[in-house]
Amino acid sequence: EAQEGKRQAILAIENFMRYESIKKFTQSGIDFYNREEFKQAREDFMNVLQLDPENDTAEEYLEKIDDRLHEKKKEEERIKQAEILYASGIKNLKEYKFDEAQEDFEQILSLFDNKNYRDTQQKLDSIPSLREEFERKSREQKLKEIDELFNKGMIALTDGRFQDAISYFEKTLV
Repeated sequence: EAQEGKRQAILAIENFMRYESIKKFTQSGIDFYNREEFKQAREDFMNVLQLDPENDTAEEYLEKIDDRLHEKKKEEERIKQAEILYASGIKNLKEYKFDEAQEDFEQILSLFDNKNYRDTQQKLDSIPSLREEFERKSREQKLKEIDELFNKGMIALTDGRFQDAISYFEKTLV
């Protein structure tokens, strides 16, 4: 009988220690989860399942961890894609490709459900005025070129170089 009592006492102590370990790992796993330290949280919940394979709390948290990691990965992919689009948008603005830039910036906003990413909305809002400024400068440049060609034509005409004058005047019509 003494042996049986000793055996039951050892089992009780082992069960108590197992219960305390489960409690400790569960609380530690929850703490790691709340701090978004998912790798450590996963380790603790896996330890819980080794001690108690049917522990619902550990199973629920492992599922939550997987969901959060999946969302985090998707978010990282969206950010990576947004960075590529943002760089393309900036490049297109510098090259005066306003339609392409607008498309890049609109795609960024769609990746984030129209929430602003960096200064995407500001860049998008600036496109009409940038386009206007570019067109104005282009017109001014074209008028300057026409004026120069016309003046060269007048000089050629005055000098009696009629073919040159005609050539210059024709270029002003293009």
